[in-house]
Amino acid sequence: MFTKLYSWCTSLGDKLINGGENSEFVDYYTGYFIDTPVCSNIFLAGIGIALVIALIFYFGICNFVFSLAKRWVWAIVLVIVFVSTMFTTIPMIVGNNAEVAEDATGIFAKAYAIEESKLDLTEDTDQRDEITAVATEFRDQFISKEDDSTVMGEDLPMEMAITNAVYSVILFFIFSLLFKKHTRDGSAIPF
Repeated sequence: MFTKLYSWCTSLGDKLINGGENSEFVDYYTGYFIDTPVCSNIFLAGIGIALVIALIFYFGICNFVFSLAKRWVWAIVLVIVFVSTMFTTIPMIVGNNAEVAEDATGIFAKAYAIEESKLDLTEDTDQRDEITAVATEFRDQFISKEDDSTVMGEDLPMEMAITNAVYSVILFFIFSLLFKKHTRDGSAIPF
């Protein structure tokens, strides 16, 4: 269910069906984004960030610091919600690659697990080499390129992070409407 929150506006839908640029990646994308709770985890993190920051703004700032209970401060807090959600989401999606497969997290851990399960199904050396090459190519697209201007070869984590940040901003706005009535100086914020 949570996968649909991200597949309609990112390249995730295409990657789950076609594998993106490489059709052999379908199993890896499906194995991670469908078979694990990563989409629900990042959505819940976005809800948590929006809720905590809204609580701090309305019940902390708006009740105790009159000079900061202003719309321009609210707008800055909105940007903080966006940025903090975006930079929290990317590591949750990608995880950490490690030299030892058991130490990997996120998409790297799932890629190692899928590679291992595929290798267990065949004894043919050529097929095993191809499976390893595809898995390595899949993992490599999520590794930061030091000499390139992009963060990583794959845009999907950034697309999902931006989408999650937009969802958090919307939720922060909803929380603002709910919480503003319960504050001393913030009842007119955002309007």
